[in-house]
Amino acid sequence: MWEKIKKFFFDERGTFLEQLLWMALFVLLVAPFIYTLGNAVGNKFDSFTDKVNEVGG
Repeated sequence: MWEKIKKFFFDERGTFLEQLLWMALFVLLVAPFIYTLGNAVGNKFDSFTDKVNEVGG
């Protein structure tokens, strides 16, 4: 039983559809984190820009 499970997870061969589904799952799991990180960096950059404008303006 364990050999079949181990073989399933470590065998990198697969059909095009299977590979496509794994990529879609990865993107759906990672996208919320990237979106949150982008918003956080954008907010920090806006804050930094405002402080620079206070000094230079």
